[in-house]
Amino acid sequence: MLNWDYDLPKNWQPKTDQEWIWYIERVINYGPQNREKLSKSMIKKYFSRLRLEKDRKEYLRFLLYDK
Repeated sequence: MLNWDYDLPKNWQPKTDQEWIWYIERVINYGPQNREKLSKSMIKKYFSRLRLEKDRKEYLRFLLYDK
């Protein structure tokens, strides 16, 4: 995928909670840049703080918790 919004350094990794939230939202909304994968535990950790569309967040809630 073409990274059109930010040019991140090649080996950039989120360090703070705010960076993790931004990163998770970005991957969910725009897709992974280089076949990145989000861990379930990281999504669950920040789930309540993610700003996502209502339908998208409900679907994620179903995938993460309703099984």
